[in-house]
Amino acid sequence: MKTREQALRDLGLMVAEFTAEFRTQTPEEAAHRAWRPDGPSMEELTERCAALQQRLAGEVDSSSCGLPAD
Repeated sequence: MKTREQALRDLGLMVAEFTAEFRTQTPEEAAHRAWRPDGPSMEELTERCAALQQRLAGEVDSSSCGLPAD
């Protein structure tokens, strides 16, 4: 059984991998991957993905080696 620390580390790695992949996709590509028949429309998902990508882009300055912007 995993320890709490191991589980949190693994979760952090999964989130980091997802975020890195999400940043390389267009909002349409990300929406397509997230769409489910019983979920929000493709239009709504595309808007949500675009907003999240803009938010992520504003939180990290790429020139700071991945460290949050001041």
